[in-house]
Amino acid sequence: AMNRILVRTLGVTLFLSAFLLFWCQPMIGKMVLPHLGGAGAVWTTCVLFFQAVLLVGYVYAHLLARIPSVRLQIAIHVCVLLTPLAFLPLTFATGIGESAFEHPAMTLLKSLTITVGVPFFVVSTTAPLLQNWLARTDESSGKDPYFLYAASNAGSLLALLLYPFAVEPRIGVHAQSTIWSTGYGGLIALIAITAGMVWRGAGKSSVSHAPIAAEPRPPLKTRLFWILTAFIASGLMLAVTNHITSNLAAAPFLWILPLAIYLLTFIVAFSPRLKVGSERVSRLLPILLLALFPVVVADVTAPPGLNWALIALHLVLLFAGALLCHAKLAESRPHSSYLTEFYFWVALGGVLGGLFTATLSPILFRT
Repeated sequence: AMNRILVRTLGVTLFLSAFLLFWCQPMIGKMVLPHLGGAGAVWTTCVLFFQAVLLVGYVYAHLLARIPSVRLQIAIHVCVLLTPLAFLPLTFATGIGESAFEHPAMTLLKSLTITVGVPFFVVSTTAPLLQNWLARTDESSGKDPYFLYAASNAGSLLALLLYPFAVEPRIGVHAQSTIWSTGYGGLIALIAITAGMVWRGAGKSSVSHAPIAAEPRPPLKTRLFWILTAFIASGLMLAVTNHITSNLAAAPFLWILPLAIYLLTFIVAFSPRLKVGSERVSRLLPILLLALFPVVVADVTAPPGLNWALIALHLVLLFAGALLCHAKLAESRPHSSYLTEFYFWVALGGVLGGLFTATLSPILFRT
């Protein structure tokens, strides 16, 4: 029973941490807009920033997970959890001078780092770290803790979908920031409860040591495959976002849709209940590509009022492409002793895909 409570608490904790992460993104985007305007490039830069901080969070989780004693891990992480309190409530640094218009991306990244860098980093470490803690217990689901990834992506998705419809129209940015800070307090409490359970379990000798890596380390080829697969899905997501927001329609919060679909494919791929194999998806994909290829490639512009149909087709393509990539990732996931490393490579691929779409593509491609 104790173990079941632990798994449920973990699920709730991961859900909340992901909810806070993905509420933070549009909230900060909304704070940035008055200073830099609503250009698609501003949002792309924001997404890149969040992907990069997520990567740093995963590096930290991976390094911390290598400490053999879980109790020492918990002690270190509790100290780290308290650092964001100095940065709350979140406000966007308004000291944007003339330089903003000469180097908008750099200025934006600098301001984002100063204002939300630390809180976002700390919240982002939650998912890999707690899944690793579960893998260190005798709980049977700890042997394959990746199902919790679906719980955390569900939190992300809910935050993204609630934001434009429920949060943004009704609550001002300052109030949002205060509520977010309260949520962070709740997250600290939940992590403390989880850590307490894991700490108690770590007292039983069999648990406190690192899981014996019975499985060999994934070969270089597999790691490169993870990076490339995550790269394609992330690059596709940002490319669709760019195209929709700059060429098809300039509606507020339209950029949330591709990100939401991208997250949805993670949930579907990693959910133990929805057994979506990559084979099934890859049988469907060529048909979809052939059917939608003329629409997507030939710069088709819809008559006014039908743009939403074109947007929908792009989103269907994104869903199928990202689902294929993420189903492949889920199928090639390693033994739980390499969990934090797996998340690191996936996050690295995500950042590289974002960088490719945001910075290299405009230089490489004319159209």
